[in-house]
Amino acid sequence: MSLAATLVGLEQLDLEDERYAYASGSVRSREPKLLDEAALARLADAESVEEVWRLLIDAGFERLSDCPPEQYEEALMGEILDLYAYLRSIEPEEESVTDWLASRYDFHNLAVALKGHALEQGPPEGAWVEDIGRVPPKLMETAVRTAVWEALPLHLAKTGQEAREAYERSGHLAPIDFAVERALLQHLYETAFHPFLKALAALWADLARLKVALRAKALGLERTEWEPLLAGFPMEKISPQELKELWEQPLENWPEALPGEFGALVSQSLQGGRWDPACFEVLCDDFVMEHLRAVRYVAYGPSVIVAYALARETEIKNMRIVLVGKRHGLSSEEIRRQLRRSYA
Repeated sequence: MSLAATLVGLEQLDLEDERYAYASGSVRSREPKLLDEAALARLADAESVEEVWRLLIDAGFERLSDCPPEQYEEALMGEILDLYAYLRSIEPEEESVTDWLASRYDFHNLAVALKGHALEQGPPEGAWVEDIGRVPPKLMETAVRTAVWEALPLHLAKTGQEAREAYERSGHLAPIDFAVERALLQHLYETAFHPFLKALAALWADLARLKVALRAKALGLERTEWEPLLAGFPMEKISPQELKELWEQPLENWPEALPGEFGALVSQSLQGGRWDPACFEVLCDDFVMEHLRAVRYVAYGPSVIVAYALARETEIKNMRIVLVGKRHGLSSEEIRRQLRRSYA
């Protein structure tokens, strides 16, 4: 079975799950409003933040007309909040795809709290994401500061304790990111209640494990230093043994040694024999989006809801990339290199 077919999941299950008929129909009515590649190109070519703002309002983002362009972070966060409020209003009561996706924001807030405590200066302004996950950020912050974890759900308490201890052993922030990301992907994999969700979580985990290995190789770390970082990640397409065998080879040989599509990702991210992490991030996001597009041929089911949610999140990310780029004087070409592929 191809990766695209795996991500779509068992199509017959989607077709038979009539609980998602209303939600899928509602989502399908909104999909035509997503920004396509041509619209993103026009944003990248705009002369100023103000012109980008006007183009977005003309494209139907009416919320933006209520605030000036300088407040784009607040406006874009409002778009995210609106998205999750909408998803919760349409999904079946029996199970929550939205909660499954929203758990990522709880882990994000946990990482923010842990790093703020480590730096002894609190989280930076705008770092919290409120009203999407199930745990209030302030409760997370109190648990991290006091090292009293009982008030948090077990999966977050366990992650917070392990990440805090990893930081205290090393004195570096990187172990916090590794511990939280690993726990998030394990949580998504274990709580996935549909074949599509499990396949998506596994794909995210494979890409994350590959990124860790590439970063460690680029930094010249010993195998004994990076192997523990990969423990606990769900495994699907790339086994630990394959990564161990890769480690003995120069980086330029990795594309041929990896399973097809993953090898192509690494090949495209090698610039002059050196690995480009920023390029790899864009390629990974595009890789996932390309496979999500297969969901457009599914009649109804949880995959339709998830694909739309991720499409909207990507759209909002692209809006932020353009606005930040224009604010800092980046060229249209530089902005285009950072843009993610559209679902539309």
